[in-house]
Amino acid sequence: MRSRDALRRALEAVLEAESPDAWISDTFPAGPTGELDGLSLPPAVLLARVHLDAREPSYLAATARYRAALDLEPHLGWAPPHARAIGPVARVAPRGTRRARVDLLLVADDAPTEALLERIDASATRAGLQVAFARGGRLRTPWGVEDAHPTLLDRVAPRVLVGPAGFNLTYEALRLGLPHLALPRPRRFDDQRRRAVALGIDVRSPRELAFGLEEALARAPARAGPIVHAPEHLAAHVLDALDR
Repeated sequence: MRSRDALRRALEAVLEAESPDAWISDTFPAGPTGELDGLSLPPAVLLARVHLDAREPSYLAATARYRAALDLEPHLGWAPPHARAIGPVARVAPRGTRRARVDLLLVADDAPTEALLERIDASATRAGLQVAFARGGRLRTPWGVEDAHPTLLDRVAPRVLVGPAGFNLTYEALRLGLPHLALPRPRRFDDQRRRAVALGIDVRSPRELAFGLEEALARAPARAGPIVHAPEHLAAHVLDALDR
């Protein structure tokens, strides 16, 4: 509660000092901690992703304060009725970016996933595959260890990706045409399993993962999915919403 109140006071100070013409919120209509509740905002646009509370009265009330809610995942059928379908949207590495080529990129963001991917890493390495492994904010490649940020897919060009089904990683991989074997992780707000199931990339067991990995490395099957738009597409819709 104390951190939320501190953040709210900081936002009030920014609004008073800067008098912005517009406000854009990413994902959380009331802010991650509810710090936007009751705050007087300029014309505002919500960039909405799949949200576990999307049918809750508090979520619906918070989104109603926005001039527009732009649904970045309309193919998931999750959004409140007034949201405008525009997504998904994902960035790609700038032209000319040098990406290290590997066979497999493993991404772990919690202990259960890390333990499973350690076994995959060891098996793939014994088989002579080049593996990049991102965990704990660090990226290990066959050539060394470095910070995992900025975005992983700016750093490596894998044949196959194994990792969670978060918004950015999933749609960046889809836009690149990269086979993604998704291990959806439980989150407080983000429904990773719904995303993975809708895109046909959900993996439910170690055996299914091993089989899918062998198949993907053998022929890298393309998966059908929604068209993933460039960030410029999103910017145009935001400006249009603010002009209305």
